Amino acid sequence: MFIYAALNNAPTTYDNTYGIGGVSQAVFLIVIVLIVSRRLYQGVRGQKFTNRVYILPVIYILLTIFTLFTYAATQFDILATLLSIPLGALVGLRLGSAAQIYEKDGVTHYKRSRFIIGIWLAAYMARYGLVIAFPSVVVIIAITGALLAFTSGMLLGETIHLFRKYNAHKASASQSK
Repeated sequence: MFIYAALNNAPTTYDNTYGIGGVSQAVFLIVIVLIVSRRLYQGVRGQKFTNRVYILPVIYILLTIFTLFTYAATQFDILATLLSIPLGALVGLRLGSAAQIYEKDGVTHYKRSRFIIGIWLAAYMARYGLVIAFPSVVVIIAITGALLAFTSGMLLGETIHLFRKYNAHKASASQSK
C-alpha cells in the first residue's frame, strides 16, 4: 500500500493533531483491555444464546468501516477493507464448525471457536497497539484496518454458522419430544 500511495501522491502519514497521550492514552488502553478481557472471557466460558448474537460482529464491522473516515484513506484502502469483510465471513463460515451449541440448565448456550477469538483478539490488539506506537503512519492503519475487517468478517461468518447449528439443535430437540 505504501508503494501504491507513493505512486499516486497519496499521503503516507496524516496529521494527528489530537494525538493520544497522557491521561487520554491511559483511558484508551484501559477501555481496550476491558473489551479484550470481556470478549475472551465470554468466548471461552460461553454465554446464553439469543438472537442478539449478531449485534457484536455487526458493530465491529461498522466500527471498522467508520475508521476509514478517521484518516486519509485511499481508494485502495477502502476497497481492501470492504473486500476483507466478505472474505473473512467465508473463512468464518468454514472455521465456525468449532463453535458449540449446548444446553445448560434447560437454556441454550454457545461457545465461539477459540481459534477465531484468538485471531480476532490478536488483530484487535495489533491494530490499536500499532496505532498508539505509530499514530501518523497511514500504511499501518490501513493494513491493520483491513486485517481487523477480515477478522470481524470471520466473526460474522462464525455467527451465521452458530445460527445454523442452533436451528439444527432446535429441530433435533423438537423431534426428540
